[in-house]
Amino acid sequence: MRNIEETDCINRLQEIEQMFDNILKLRNPIGTLDRESRLKAQELLKVLKNRLKEEVHFYTSEKNKDKITPIDKNFYIPAILDAKSHLCIKVNSVPNEKWFTDLYSAKYYISYCLHDLVHKD
Repeated sequence: MRNIEETDCINRLQEIEQMFDNILKLRNPIGTLDRESRLKAQELLKVLKNRLKEEVHFYTSEKNKDKITPIDKNFYIPAILDAKSHLCIKVNSVPNEKWFTDLYSAKYYISYCLHDLVHKD
């Protein structure tokens, strides 16, 4: 049975993973976006990047180091640091193949740590 810390970490990782999925599902089968979808994708990317930035700032801040649990240290922090470092696309750029490649790459780190945490026992 999972403890509260594990459940909380799983929920946070799933929330971020869903943010990636919300952007990725806007892409049509031929890999393009119409104007409305492009604007929505850019807005969702902005929200996602801000969320990752805030999370990284919180967990790397010296004043918050006593709030970090072992679960956060081993699963959550590596996931958000790797995802943030691999999400290099600019919010106002036009979504193209590189855009989605970067999104999939960054999402991979979230999904990998989430999978490890869910199956750790």
